[in-house]
Amino acid sequence: LATPRSTRAGAFAMLADFDLRGAARAIEVPVVIAVGTHDQTTPIDHSRELDELIDQAELHIFPGAGHMLLWERTGELAALIGRGTTEHARADDAATAPASN
Repeated sequence: LATPRSTRAGAFAMLADFDLRGAARAIEVPVVIAVGTHDQTTPIDHSRELDELIDQAELHIFPGAGHMLLWERTGELAALIGRGTTEHARADDAATAPASN
């Protein structure tokens, strides 16, 4: 099942004007940004820019990895995401815990 060439061309044309920098500035929750140093689809400079735009961003760079971190660095990426969700859950618990006297 191949995607028609015209569909792929349309997708790339749409991406040429796709800019979410304004929306990124409005993100108010913790964000993990993961990128490989050999990612040619999403250049590392874009990830660095997102890190600067999002107040609670945490940038993680995977040396030698490309765009497919899920397959290239499965364990490392899972640990990174797991750690982030655990830390976020602890912060939520602390914020909602009753005050002790």
